[in-house]
Amino acid sequence: MKLFTVLMFTIAACFTGAVFLNSGAHANAGAVAVQSAPPAGKIVLGDPAVSAEFGHDKKWGPVSNFDHGTHTQASHSADCQQCHHTNKDAKTEAVKKCTECHKQEGNDKNPTTKGGDEANVQDAFHGNPTNTTNNAGCITCHKKMKGPTSCADCHDKKG
Repeated sequence: MKLFTVLMFTIAACFTGAVFLNSGAHANAGAVAVQSAPPAGKIVLGDPAVSAEFGHDKKWGPVSNFDHGTHTQASHSADCQQCHHTNKDAKTEAVKKCTECHKQEGNDKNPTTKGGDEANVQDAFHGNPTNTTNNAGCITCHKKMKGPTSCADCHDKKG
């Protein structure tokens, strides 16, 4: 359950574009807004209004019921870095949006796995079964933690 919490925390930051710092410092001009605490309650993940990398699936829309507070409980995750894999201490460092690195499938700027597979935005959020570097990905974590794994369990259906 701890892994699940951290995973969801990472995903929440990626989808919302939020950056979290305990210091309460303000973001530099043009940077993403900084919050003094992680979001509580339900937030929307994968909103096309936040990033052009989202909203390309023909059938499924954003996840509108992601509860960051539940996913950050100790029973779900050992630490924030399980999801926020680019941080050494996600409680004190700015958390990047996933879409800063992970783009639509086929984008030359996408990072790759150790095996050379593309790590696009969908893989970043859903998980890539060949990824052995970190625990990012809702479905990857949900499988380990016995959470929901079907699209309809989390995503809003379009149309």
